[in-house]
Amino acid sequence: GSLSLVGRVSLAIAYAELFRIAWQFFFYLRTDIYVLIATVLGCVNLHTTAQRLLANRLNRLLSRPAVHDEAEFHPVDRRAAGWYSWLLIVGYTFSLATFLGGGVPVIVRMARGVVHRLTTGGSDAWQLADAVIVTVFTVGQLVLAVGLAIQRRIKDRRQPQRFVLG
Repeated sequence: GSLSLVGRVSLAIAYAELFRIAWQFFFYLRTDIYVLIATVLGCVNLHTTAQRLLANRLNRLLSRPAVHDEAEFHPVDRRAAGWYSWLLIVGYTFSLATFLGGGVPVIVRMARGVVHRLTTGGSDAWQLADAVIVTVFTVGQLVLAVGLAIQRRIKDRRQPQRFVLG
């Protein structure tokens, strides 16, 4: 059967909340769970250490020299990075699977609805306005995010890199 408006809105909110819960397990984003793990273990810079450890592993796999001196890693971080680095890989994989399985179908359905409303020149001004507003907000936030990322990347390249080891 079809759902009422309240039912559809509730379902949409629940769907979004499931994504928010899943995002807590995207460890590479340094979520609350990451902070909890790092704090409990007494780590100084677990995330960076794990990334560098993964880079060294990949280079060894490709018969290349290590790019990071593992002797410089904080001892607590070095011990935890051994297993935490695998969680990063799981996090990237889970993130991609979540996007492909849950995000892409929603994006496709939304895009089809917007294109249909814009191309059919619907007689209902509210539906046309809805399509335009959804498009502006959806595309606008993506453009803003990409713009900020590019700006940050340019700024980071201009500044010398400084690493503080505890």
